[in-house]
Formats: sequence, structure tokens, C-alpha cells
Amino acid sequence: MASLRPLGQLLLLQWRSFFREPGVLFWALVFPLVLSGLLGLAYSHRKPAPLPILLLAENPGQREALESMVKALAPPSRLKVSVASPEEAALALKRGKAVLSVDHALDPEARRYRVDANNPEGELALLFSRAWFSGKPLPEDTLPLDTRGSRYIDFLLPGLMAFSIINSCLWGVAWVLIDYRQKKFMRRMVATPMSRGQFFMALFIGRCCLVTIETCTLLAFGFIAFHFSLQGDPLAFALVMLAGVIAFFGLGALISCRTSNSQVGAGLINATTLPMMLISGIFFSYERFPEAAQPYLRMFPPTMMVDALRAVANEGAGVARVLPTALALSVMGLLCMAAARRFFRWY
Repeated sequence: MASLRPLGQLLLLQWRSFFREPGVLFWALVFPLVLSGLLGLAYSHRKPAPLPILLLAENPGQREALESMVKALAPPSRLKVSVASPEEAALALKRGKAVLSVDHALDPEARRYRVDANNPEGELALLFSRAWFSGKPLPEDTLPLDTRGSRYIDFLLPGLMAFSIINSCLWGVAWVLIDYRQKKFMRRMVATPMSRGQFFMALFIGRCCLVTIETCTLLAFGFIAFHFSLQGDPLAFALVMLAGVIAFFGLGALISCRTSNSQVGAGLINATTLPMMLISGIFFSYERFPEAAQPYLRMFPPTMMVDALRAVANEGAGVARVLPTALALSVMGLLCMAAARRFFRWY
């Protein structure tokens, strides 16, 4: 029992340091809720917002004629049609206030459309505009996709849970260890009766507890605000979360194993987390990247974790389906921990 006392004191140290920092509480608990709430509301409209397009008028006479044409032709509800000068249209397109402009809208033979071909909204506006000018508007008999598991909020919440693991382990482990080393705190810790294994065990258990609180908070918020629910086995979901903590705890320990400068440490952590946030499918699908890159993105550890969490949450996956991913993440984490132990500098 005496050998467990240092571990208990280290765990107590973790929780006291956590709750004494209001900023940590905000970024760990409040910020994910605010982010999921805002994005969920932004993408949960039953009826999509009209696509803004502009008809170019070179002079007051053309403006009057175009405004009369808009009133007479009655554009479809999916389009928000305005008349603007070329200068006004150029500024509106730059500021994102319009997705398409039409030159010589009064002359079917000379009519030209200006649109960004890489913008899906622009392409959709082009389709509706051509149908409107031809006098054969597209049918508007579509229904909102509101089945659980297929909404954007269902896609987003598992990604935010994975992101909370990445953030918690990299900033909560790597940054803390670098800060301890810079402040000579670890030098004093080594002089206490604790073992080095107990120090890392306490840090790992603290991360697991924090991730559990964050996940339960996000799940409760998603259920209350957006009727989000797990379609698969909760045990499989917990297994992937634990494997993710092991993987990124090990990565955080490896990042911090030699650095004693907080500015260098912040740069290393940012250089690690930002690519993960952008290419692992947390906020949008990695299917948008070139097809040749997608097999490699699927093998990226954050992507593996996000895909597995979404498979459980939205596709009803069980333990057998996510077990290979959990094992791969755990092996990665253990390898990083072994490397960190080999090169770790206590002072």
C-alpha cells in the first residue's frame, strides 16, 4: 500500500493543477461545446439558404431593365438574384456575398456566367440560373436529410471527440512536461520517493479521466441539443477512445522527451496538431483530397481514430470491427512511449 501512496499524491496533483486553471477548464470543456453548438446550428437548417447571384448592369437603363426582368421571371426560391454594377459585383464576389455573376443577362446569345468551378455552391447556382433563364426551373421536391447518423452534427461530434483526445494528450502531456522541465519542477520530482513509472502512470490516468469527462459532456450536449445517439456498441466506442489516448499520450511524451524551451515546444505541438486537424477528417471529409492521397490519409493515426469513432456512432459498428484500429493505435502509442523512455530527459 505504501508503494501506491506516491501514485495517489501524483493523481491529486494532476486534478488540483487542472481545476486551479479556469482557462484549462474553458478549452477542455466549454470550447468543444460552443464549437459543436455553433457548427451544428449552422448546418441544421431545414431549408437551405438561397444562393446569391448578381446580374451585371453597365448603366442605369440596363439596371432598370434587369430589375423588371427579375420581377417578371420570378426566380426560384433557391436563388437570391440582385442587380449590380461590374465594380459592385467584383467586390461582392471577393467578399463572398455572391457565388456567381451573369454578364449580358438580357441577351441569351451573349449571356456569360462567371463562377468559381471549384466552389460547389457556385456550380449549384450555375445549374439553377441556367434553368431559370431557360424558363424550365428545376423541381424543388427535395426533402431534408434528417435521419440520425447522416446529419452533419452526427459527422461532427465524433470528430470533435477525437480532436479532444489529440488536444488533451498533446497539450496536456507534451506541454506540461516541457513546462515542468523548464521550471526545474521535474528535477525536484525525481528527488521524491516516487518512481518514474508512477509519474507517467498518474499523467496517463489523469488524461483518461479528463477525456472521459469531455466525451460524456459532448455526448450529453449532442443528445440534448441535436438528439445525437450512439448507433453501435458503447464498449467499442470506449475501446477506440482508450486506444486513442494511448496513441497520442505516447506521441505527446515523445514530442516532449528532450525539449526544455516552451516556445520550441509550442511550435512542435502546433506543427503536429494542425495537419491532424486539417487532413484527418475532423471537420470535413478527407474524401475531398485527391484520390491518390486517400489510401495514405486512411492510414494516418488520427484518421483511423476518427473513422472508427464514426463507424460506431453512425454505422452501428461493434468491437470486432474496430478492434484492428484499436490495436494499431495502441501499438503506435506503446512504440512512442518506448522511444520517449529511451530518450527522455528529466532535467
